[in-house]
Amino acid sequence: MPDDIFKHLGNCIRKHRNKCGLTQQQLSDKAGVSVRHIAKIEKGIINPSFEKLHALVTALGVPPSDLFYSELPDEEREVGQLTGYYKACPHDDRVLIMKTVQCLTTELMGRCQTTKDDEVCSPLFLPFAKIQPYGCSRNEHDKHDAQNCL
Repeated sequence: MPDDIFKHLGNCIRKHRNKCGLTQQQLSDKAGVSVRHIAKIEKGIINPSFEKLHALVTALGVPPSDLFYSELPDEEREVGQLTGYYKACPHDDRVLIMKTVQCLTTELMGRCQTTKDDEVCSPLFLPFAKIQPYGCSRNEHDKHDAQNCL
């Protein structure tokens, strides 16, 4: 592989580490990768193994696509970032994230659309339209805001 690919990867990892406000030592502690190894990766000197790269992107909460495909449309990159943040959290926090996103999405989408075949809260353009926010029944939904869904 050409050196410029390694440098690009290293620059992306450094950029995301700095964006997270982490030092190389803090990232090392979080990812279980030595500081020396991180420094060499960021300088584009070495090609990290899949295991090391996985540990780094997980610790940074960034999707691998951000490191390799910077030409992705903003929307795809944002979805990837959300996925990265989600995967970086422990299970209990993931449950809270899902509840919050579902309730916030419902609130932002405005009122529910009732279909003829069933009375399901379904925002117009969401692919998971038939999923209701946790803790919200159809009748309760119109009576309270997203904060009460949690």
